[in-house]
Amino acid sequence: MDYHDYYSIESQEKRINANKYRDNKKKEFKKILKSHPDSIKPYWHLSKEKIDFENLPEKKPTFIQNEEYEIYWIKVKELLSNLKYNAEKVYGKKSIWTLQHNDNKITKVLIHWQNEENLIPIILNIPEPNLILIQDGHHRLTVANFLDCEKIPVIISKPFEQDFLAKFTFSEKFAVSLKTN
Repeated sequence: MDYHDYYSIESQEKRINANKYRDNKKKEFKKILKSHPDSIKPYWHLSKEKIDFENLPEKKPTFIQNEEYEIYWIKVKELLSNLKYNAEKVYGKKSIWTLQHNDNKITKVLIHWQNEENLIPIILNIPEPNLILIQDGHHRLTVANFLDCEKIPVIISKPFEQDFLAKFTFSEKFAVSLKTN
């Protein structure tokens, strides 16, 4: 979209309507999550062939472009306890509607899951053996934790895979690697 299209009347009306829709959905989700939080379930892409990385906000990481990654199930509590910053404050269950999160992104995640649409697993980065970062998926993790998900899928770059496996304990139930090679 070029500069002039962005400011056209049609484009502005489209953005206004999208914002109104999202605001209405946010109000709806606040009511739903208060009274029936178990009515929304997460849906994830679980095979490399079906993941659509086009919606990543930044340029796709090289390991994604080259399919040099694996998908693992991981316990949410274990992930949160291994993050280096105050994860419980950022991803805690007290509220997903806080200043630490973009309401529009939280609402988009909820809309996708309400419509049973799969989303990309959380992408982890492990630049050092004791430093685990979320490269992409902060809002998906926030919503999944709020919904009391016991486990979530994560994408791990193959160069980080050994550090990941050494850092996280798995029971057989949670050690499922969805390798597609």
